[in-house]
Amino acid sequence: MTTTDPATPEARVPPPALPPVPPPPRWAVRAAHVAAWSTVPSGVWRVALVLGVPVGVMEHEEFLDSFPDNSLLLALGYVLLLGAVAEVASYLTLGLVRPWGEVVPRWIPLLGGRRVNTGLAVLAASLGAFAVTVLWWVLFFGGLLVAESPDPGISAGEVIFVAAYAPLLLWGPLLAAVTWSYHRRTHSVRAVGGGPPAPAPRGAAPPPPNRPQPPPPPRAGASTPRTSLPRSRRRPFRSLTGPHGAWHRRAEPVESAAIGRRPPAGRPGSEAC
Repeated sequence: MTTTDPATPEARVPPPALPPVPPPPRWAVRAAHVAAWSTVPSGVWRVALVLGVPVGVMEHEEFLDSFPDNSLLLALGYVLLLGAVAEVASYLTLGLVRPWGEVVPRWIPLLGGRRVNTGLAVLAASLGAFAVTVLWWVLFFGGLLVAESPDPGISAGEVIFVAAYAPLLLWGPLLAAVTWSYHRRTHSVRAVGGGPPAPAPRGAAPPPPNRPQPPPPPRAGASTPRTSLPRSRRRPFRSLTGPHGAWHRRAEPVESAAIGRRPPAGRPGSEAC
């Protein structure tokens, strides 16, 4: 009777466990939190501008002139959408120091529980740090420095504006530093495990389970090894018989007779040829 093991995906051997990722240093955790909060002051400043709060630099009516029919609803929707995109982008910095930056949370459909491709995460964070640095350091604040101001002095509105947008200067450098820390922590894991395992293609046959291989057949001309019989089938080799306890040899064991051996002549208990 032969039995076959069902070749199911559950029977596949699990991949070897990867070594745990070292925890992030304290300075990286603090830098990630500062980068995540750096977009909040500018978002509050834009919402206050739309609602008519005097924040200087630009008047409420001047800002509404850039929208069709001076629509307050369109202006407010634009400001809220811009703030939400900036907040989400800056909040992703926390993923470089949190567990969900290494394993996708299970509540996310189709991807929950899978390991994050850390190499791709490092590439995306590096490009984001470069883009944010160029945007705020070169284009925005660089343009403000070379622009001509109608007032020779510094007004209170300009001070409020600079205080709201100055934290954005920290976003790019802090994101680059946290990305470097994330790369150093996950580099050893990628080197050992080779990155996350690729999922098997749909419809492909699962690999066979690991089974013990049978011993190889004996080579031609090699001597057949002598097989030993179980202890229950062996005969006693010799025993004490006779009144004086003399040793008498009985017949050879079963295994000797099985291979055609004959007891030597001239010994007690054997017949002469």
